[in-house]
Amino acid sequence: MMSLRCYNKVILKGFLGKSPEVRLLPSGDSVANFSIATTIQNHTEWHKIVCFSKLAEYVVKGLGEGDFVYIEAQIRTREFKTAESDEKGYRPRKVLELIAEEIHLVSKKGIGHALEDDRKKNGLDPENSGKSEAVVDNESNDAAGDFSLPKYI
Repeated sequence: MMSLRCYNKVILKGFLGKSPEVRLLPSGDSVANFSIATTIQNHTEWHKIVCFSKLAEYVVKGLGEGDFVYIEAQIRTREFKTAESDEKGYRPRKVLELIAEEIHLVSKKGIGHALEDDRKKNGLDPENSGKSEAVVDNESNDAAGDFSLPKYI
């Protein structure tokens, strides 16, 4: 009998809209929030990213506005009540968030973007060739938060 399994994974490559914001949870764990923009054929989508603990500390220390990143995440819906109220009380809201499992810096703002433009001019655009620009080395990630950069092929 075939085993049916559900799978919830999103892979994004895009630019940070602004530097990540970090706060501490009552448990003492760090949580970082930021948005990235992905643009396909002149249409830009903004994605809310959330990450916790060591990954949150990594993004706050290592990432900033305009950086190009690779992210693997799970889609989650979070429900909360707003501070605004109507005649029935506080209004419930839902927000779609991407809970990051892996985040890799592909290039810092201003560095690497010129290289990418040169690759496109020379016919080496990974989107057109069907090949990935980066291969993520998951083997080198450890529990201590040593997050590696992608290897270019």
